[in-house]
Amino acid sequence: IHANFISDELGNPVEILGVARNISERKRAEEALRESEERYRQVVSTMVDGLVIANKDGKFLFVNPAFSDIYQYSREEAIGMHATKVIHPDYHHVFAQFLKELDEKGIFSGETVDVRKDGTTFNADVKGAKIHFEGRECFLAVIRDITARKKTEQALADSEQRLTDIIEFLPDPTWVIDTGGRVIAWNR
Repeated sequence: IHANFISDELGNPVEILGVARNISERKRAEEALRESEERYRQVVSTMVDGLVIANKDGKFLFVNPAFSDIYQYSREEAIGMHATKVIHPDYHHVFAQFLKELDEKGIFSGETVDVRKDGTTFNADVKGAKIHFEGRECFLAVIRDITARKKTEQALADSEQRLTDIIEFLPDPTWVIDTGGRVIAWNR
């Protein structure tokens, strides 16, 4: 604060106050915030997994580009959509579990079958967390298409079953030994 005294037209002293503030710290904080927001936008927009933020009722408030790619809905189509629209009806119970675990634990991890705009389905790994978004409690979900992994797991299970069937029907006593020397399977 700086004070100066001058005289008015009658010669009476008049005090003039001036205020100066150093706003460099505020400017640095604003720049740091802008940089942080830009990093956030870059991370979210380049993720290969779908990301959605929804209100507690399950209506989408935000989706990233990967979500649009996976589900085939534009951002504009997805905003306001209810989560159950992209979850296969046989898996709506998983969404109920998602909401319950978020409410009780604040996090969720599970698998479901989801539906694209064209009606095709895919296996999805879903991770969820409670967050605050635009001043209210919401949930965030990260969705990964795991269809290829599920097909590989099923092919491995089928192969193991075929091996078990072959061993079982061999006429001679047969056993399978793992690399550690343990017997892990045998026939009658």
